Parts: sequence; C-alpha cells; structure tokens
Amino acid sequence: MVQKEIDILGNLLEDRFKKAYPLKENMLRPKSNPEYYEKLLKELDAAPERSWLESKLNFWKGLIRFQ
Repeated sequence: MVQKEIDILGNLLEDRFKKAYPLKENMLRPKSNPEYYEKLLKELDAAPERSWLESKLNFWKGLIRFQ
C-alpha cells in the first residue's frame, strides 16, 4: 500500500499525467473566469505559510462572500 502511494506521488511530481494528457489553452483559461487556475495555484502555494488565525479569517471571509 505504501509503495503504491509513493509511486502515485512520484507520478504527480514528474507531471507524468500532464505530459500524457495535455490540456488546451481554453481548458486552462475559461472565458468565464480566465484567472481561476492561476489564483487557485497561488492560494495553494500560500496556504502552508499561513498562521492558524489567518486560515480561520480566510475561512470566514469565504463564508460571508458566498452569502
């Protein structure tokens, strides 16, 4: 089981699936929200550096924004 998980992580780190199944530009930048995936990656990169309080504040901001 552990070896299978290690193999999967290796595949992700090597971008094996990205190379095997390339996406067209219109899939990565939809007309309705062209910066969506760029913002998502930026958010995922910043998340580990946040403190517990910053994480909770962002959570509440998201809830308020959608109501």
